[in-house]
Amino acid sequence: MLIGESEIMLDYVERYIRKNQQWTRTLIGSSLPGDSIAGTTYSEQYNRRVLMDIILHGETNITLMMRRMDHIYANLYDLFNQNFHISGHRKYCRIAFDNLTYQRVPIHEDFFCIILAEQKDLIENDPPFLNRFEKHVVDTDSIIHRCYTIIASNLLQWIDSLVTYSSNKHFPQRKSLFVDYNPDNVRLLVMDAFDSLKISEDYSENQRDVIIGFCKEKLIRTSSFDLPLLLSCHMINNDKLKILIDQYYKIHNQLSFSNIIDQALEETMILNQVIYTYTQIYDKIEYLNHNSLVMEIKIGGFKSEFELKTKIKEHYQSKNKRLLLIRVDYHHEYKHLLFLKHLIQNGSI
Repeated sequence: MLIGESEIMLDYVERYIRKNQQWTRTLIGSSLPGDSIAGTTYSEQYNRRVLMDIILHGETNITLMMRRMDHIYANLYDLFNQNFHISGHRKYCRIAFDNLTYQRVPIHEDFFCIILAEQKDLIENDPPFLNRFEKHVVDTDSIIHRCYTIIASNLLQWIDSLVTYSSNKHFPQRKSLFVDYNPDNVRLLVMDAFDSLKISEDYSENQRDVIIGFCKEKLIRTSSFDLPLLLSCHMINNDKLKILIDQYYKIHNQLSFSNIIDQALEETMILNQVIYTYTQIYDKIEYLNHNSLVMEIKIGGFKSEFELKTKIKEHYQSKNKRLLLIRVDYHHEYKHLLFLKHLIQNGSI
């Protein structure tokens, strides 16, 4: 069991494991209403499907990470206790489907199971449950190289310097300038920059400037019109602000939704993207010449994980639809994003 102080800390842990283990998979508890009973406990049918997934993974050399799965941990008592039986040079353990039904299942020699838990949730767990695990508390310093934090601090100072151009202490906020701004997201951006640019943690001064430039370009892509509006009031005799405003318009002129669709469909391998728009969830989106290549679904239209997973698999198996667009009402359906991210990652493997 790996314990972090927040969800974002668990994201760091998961990212680290994915980077250092060849075969990984993450299971996360469903947030869809049809999988729970009165919103308090998961249905028996949902639990059985999850347990079947775990049994299938247990037969492989995969590192399985589990988050928000408290509802089935009691069923995995023997697995967590490593209470295995050896038969014919293979390991077996019992999985409980209910109080009366157990299934004896094979476990691969190199199968690993990791529970990712938030520190605040531990108080709700029974001591006997916690005693089954080898437990480690992870923090920023133990899992994130110092170089990422240094460059992230540089970028955060740059963002702070932009906000100081306003004489109003309360406007604009950083989230007004950069959509979904969060200091932890900036650090994740820096980590992605190292990977994308294939730069080692022992970087040179020139490479540092390349990384910062890469991150600033990505941040400007997420900036709102408030950014050039704010800077334009102070750009007289300030060439740096003029360059930044020009960079904003150069980037955003290519950021129309239709351009993003066109660019994605030109790629051999389409990358996963999160796109923030001001479009209402009930507005119809036209894909112009690409309607036949795009499959659009709305997260609010699904009641269970099984329905949504089936639809995602249908897309990946389709020979006609190249792009899957999942529409989410950010304000009312934000809670589904983490669950949705892992469902897509698992569906594409």
